[in-house]
Amino acid sequence: MRVIRDCRYCPEIARGGLLAIGNFDSLHLGHKYLLKKAKELADTKGIKFNVMTFDPHPSEFFNESEGCIAITHMREKLEMLEEVGVDFVFLQKFDSEFSKKTPKIFISEIVEYLQLKHLFVGESFYFGYNKDGDFSTIQDAAKEYSFGFSISPMLKFENGSTISSSSVRTCLLKGDIEQASKMLGYHYFISGQVVDGRKVGNKIGFPTINLQYERRFMPKTGVYTASIYIEGDNCKYYGFANIELDKEEIPSLKMHILNFHDHVIGKNVKIMLHQYIRGQKLYSSIKDIASQSSKDKIKAQQYFESLNA
Repeated sequence: MRVIRDCRYCPEIARGGLLAIGNFDSLHLGHKYLLKKAKELADTKGIKFNVMTFDPHPSEFFNESEGCIAITHMREKLEMLEEVGVDFVFLQKFDSEFSKKTPKIFISEIVEYLQLKHLFVGESFYFGYNKDGDFSTIQDAAKEYSFGFSISPMLKFENGSTISSSSVRTCLLKGDIEQASKMLGYHYFISGQVVDGRKVGNKIGFPTINLQYERRFMPKTGVYTASIYIEGDNCKYYGFANIELDKEEIPSLKMHILNFHDHVIGKNVKIMLHQYIRGQKLYSSIKDIASQSSKDKIKAQQYFESLNA
C-alpha cells in the first residue's frame, strides 16, 4: 500500500480506480463492511482499490478547542487500511483551504486527478463547504462525469443500534470497553513506544511499562484488565493497565504485566484493554498504592482465568 499526500500527484498506476472516501476513524465493523464491499467491486472490475481519508479529522479542525476525537492514531489507521487490502491511500490534509471547497469542485478535482471510475461512500457521508454535498450531489456528478457510485448502508446490530465512531467514543467515555470492542470488531487498543518512567511501581513490587501517549481520543481514566504484544516477541502477555491524568491534565498509560521481568524501554507495544476495573484514585502513601495494586492484580488474574475456564 502506498500513501499519497496530495491527489494532484496521483501516480499513473493508481488512476482509473475505485475510490472509497471517509474518515474511517477506528475502522470499526461498519467501516470494514463498506471497505470489504468496495474491494470486492474493485476486484470484479479489475481496477485499483483506493481510499481517501482526512488529517486531521474534520471535526477536530472545526472544533479545535474540544481536543482530539480520533480513536486511532493515523499510523494505526493506515496499518489497518493496509490489512484490508487497500492499494493507495490519499491522505488529504484538512485545512482552511480544503474546507472551503464546494462539493462540485471537490468531485471535479478527484475525477480529474484520479480519473475516477467508481466512488464508494457510506450513507452518512456529507462533503464540501457547509456539508452541502450528499447522495443527490454524487448522483448528479456521476451522470455528468460518467463514473459509477455506491452508497453503503450503516451497519447495525440485531437490536437496531448503529455502529459508528461516535458510538464507540460514547462507550470509551463510560469505560464500557467491552461494548466498544464489540463495535470495533477487535479489542480496543493503544499502541506506541515504551518510555522511561518514575519507577514508582518498582518500589512496591509492581513494575510497569510506560507508554508514550500519542494524541488521540482518551477513554475513561482508571484501571483496566489488559493484554499486550511487544515488538520482537510473538507471545501475548496479560496484566492490568492504568490510564490517568497528571496535575497538568496530561494523559499517561502504565501497565503491569503479570509474570514478566524483561526490559522493554524503546520497544513498540500494542496494549489491548479488556474490562474496566475501577476509577482513578489519589493515594496518601506508597503503602496504599501497593495495597490497591495487589487488589487490581487479583482482579486481572481472575478475569483472564475466567476466559480460559
